[in-house]
Amino acid sequence: MRTIEYLYKKDIGGREEQQDSVNIVQNKKETLIALADGMGGHSGGRRASEIFITTAEEHFKNKKYSDVKKFFNNIISDSVTHIEAYAKESEQDPHTTATLALVKGKHLYFANVGDSRVYLFDNKTLVTRSRDHSVPEMLFQMGEIEEHEMATHPDQNKLTKSLGSNTQCKPTHYQHELKKNSDYMILVCSDGFWEYIKEEEMRYFLLHFELNKALNSMIDLAKQRGGERGDNISVGVITLFQDTEEELEITEEIQKVEEDSKKNPYIIPMVSSLILMGILLIAYIL
Repeated sequence: MRTIEYLYKKDIGGREEQQDSVNIVQNKKETLIALADGMGGHSGGRRASEIFITTAEEHFKNKKYSDVKKFFNNIISDSVTHIEAYAKESEQDPHTTATLALVKGKHLYFANVGDSRVYLFDNKTLVTRSRDHSVPEMLFQMGEIEEHEMATHPDQNKLTKSLGSNTQCKPTHYQHELKKNSDYMILVCSDGFWEYIKEEEMRYFLLHFELNKALNSMIDLAKQRGGERGDNISVGVITLFQDTEEELEITEEIQKVEEDSKKNPYIIPMVSSLILMGILLIAYIL
């Protein structure tokens, strides 16, 4: 069994307006992160990112689906339709990145348009990440620059895909099987986060701190490194941690005691005394 926790946060950073939008929605079997970064170079970026998040929520809560790729494509397609309608109505030129990550059964499915990212970590390393639709990513894939140079490249903000009027908006899809006996951390973020927080730092904070503290600490670090010119910051995380053997044994023992107590009302104080004696004996030996 895995314990599932999730949380998202955002910060305005060094900007005058918050154009990032993020949300996590869950039903009994699935958990979805949707994150969008309204493009500051275009008017209406904030509204474009909000439209994408709202559309993702509506599809997740109200529409049945079996094909995740088709589900993601429908969210993207409907978002573009709504953004184009808003553009005509407002006479603005709204654009946004779009990122989705869905935990469904034994798999993680994710898709992106633009340079907001999905990272998948296990308790040992980075398993995989999404690939940006940007000039630096293209240069990295061609071997022209190193991966660590992408965050500071002068063309970092030049995207090859985004959601908006008259733009390419076909998402890139990914799928990864979640192994039964492994812990996982799924982190979705805007470029205002990943430009300043290294992958090994993401993994370290998520493994060593409670989730709320981990996100607050990383956002504070991103703000500090970004300074007055820092971008909006947004991040959402889902953690899937295995229950420890000790916790499982204790749970099983409690269940056994509860069952036996129905037959013998004196068994609970007897078991408690035996456990206490065992603890005292171990302490004495140590």
